[in-house]
Amino acid sequence: MKIVVFGTGFVGGALVREFAGLERDGILTRTSYDVVPPQVSYQLTALGVSLLRAATPLIDWSAGHVPEIAAARADYDRNVSPLS
Repeated sequence: MKIVVFGTGFVGGALVREFAGLERDGILTRTSYDVVPPQVSYQLTALGVSLLRAATPLIDWSAGHVPEIAAARADYDRNVSPLS
């Protein structure tokens, strides 16, 4: 999996910090290109691919239960005082 980013203002600072953390952890590699506009690409490492494989069942479960999660949140929000 590869993510390509064009231009300096395209990616917000928070996303850049997250990517830097993932690079530090060995999940992503970053390649910058000396072009105009600036271009940076991120690619999953072997460790990142193994993390994605491990996380995929949780992602699939979450996607398959969106209505139930939304209903539970709505119930909670109706029944819990914001000051409690």
